[in-house]
Amino acid sequence: MPTPITLFRKLANSAKLEFTKQNNTETSIKRHTYYFYTYLKAFLGAAAVNEGISTLNHHQAIQKITSKPTNTHHLARILTYFHLLHQPKLSITQISAEYRDKFYPQAEKIIFEKFNVQFNTTTINDDILFNTPSSSLTKNKNTKQTYADKLNSNIYTTTSHTPFQ
Repeated sequence: MPTPITLFRKLANSAKLEFTKQNNTETSIKRHTYYFYTYLKAFLGAAAVNEGISTLNHHQAIQKITSKPTNTHHLARILTYFHLLHQPKLSITQISAEYRDKFYPQAEKIIFEKFNVQFNTTTINDDILFNTPSSSLTKNKNTKQTYADKLNSNIYTTTSHTPFQ
């Protein structure tokens, strides 16, 4: 699940306004920031508990999460979580930049190495997309070919060396 940053901003704004109302004080960006990061920290802590990684170290968490195939973004978020445990004063801009430039590529590398993922590229003929007749696909001019027949005749298979074939 992506981190609901927009929700945290709304909650922080509401908490800030409630605080200023109850304490008869002026609004403050510092107070807003405090509430925002309080919500973010609570969310990350709850997510770690839900994932069963809150008591694990960085390496153990990676082993647990990659014990079965996982989404790259999911693993990148977990790597980001462990980084934030040691760098709690990063801004959202810094966190986003590190996620994009460091943790997502690191997650890709971990998954590729762990599952020995290999991607084969194939080309898709335009006649599949637009349902136009193709001389190589038409068996006989008198035989009507359904769209399903056309799709089935163009299925490409690939070989993968992954444990989840």
